[in-house]
Amino acid sequence: MKRDYGHLIYEIPKEMASGIIRKIDLLVGVIILVSLNPLMLFMFWWFGVEIITLSSLLGFLLILLLTLFPAYMLYRFALQYNHFGVYEKGISLPKRPIGSILTPPKKDFFVPYEQIVDTKLDSRFPFVLSLKLRDGERIDFSAFDIAEFTKLDLREMRRIYDILYEITNIIPSVKRREGPILIRKDRFEEILKRKYDEIQIHKSSPYPTCLILLGCFLFFLGIVAFVRYHSLFLSLCGLLIGFPLVIGGTLWSVRESEKGRKEILKQWKRAEVGR
Repeated sequence: MKRDYGHLIYEIPKEMASGIIRKIDLLVGVIILVSLNPLMLFMFWWFGVEIITLSSLLGFLLILLLTLFPAYMLYRFALQYNHFGVYEKGISLPKRPIGSILTPPKKDFFVPYEQIVDTKLDSRFPFVLSLKLRDGERIDFSAFDIAEFTKLDLREMRRIYDILYEITNIIPSVKRREGPILIRKDRFEEILKRKYDEIQIHKSSPYPTCLILLGCFLFFLGIVAFVRYHSLFLSLCGLLIGFPLVIGGTLWSVRESEKGRKEILKQWKRAEVGR
């Protein structure tokens, strides 16, 4: 039991949860961007540029602005992540609202069932759950918010979808009763036990990416051949072969992505619990 949330109904399995890695990645990005400023000062000193001149000072301030603002935004996104769990008394959503740029996100973002006056769950994939609260606030989160925590595992995302779908059906009936709204774990036993064998993880082909990389490499060689060796023939060969390969690989990749999306939709529908 966590605070006054009630007993835990569902949380993403620990061996699957990867949100902490993304958070660490964002914080590493902050450190790298912030460290660019003392490095830039060292470069100014090394090349004998006087920082006290107006042009050098404006240049350094511009670099400072271009590094500190994205560093701050990365830091805000790192703070945004929240533990995702479904409890007897409410839902701990995967991401906190960022809110104002100057104010930090809420430390503990938990939505009690009592505060929910309306729910809407989009039946299309990826699903979007909309919660309308008593204070008029509307909170939306989709499969993309959860995908970072489930390593894009479609089976676990389908389980979460079914749990949330069940909750949207339970809340209206429970609200007719007096007292606090509690949703017991035994209502979800069937969903929690499902293997979702109907869903197979789609494996995308590596060939389009290889084709794009090959095209970029030949394109680059064509530029080098012209600049370094002044060979117009080799340059044109590299450019005329590399550019179509990049275009063809991109179109192939788009086609494969669309094919994978349609296959995922079919599997998603096959995994539906009787509705």
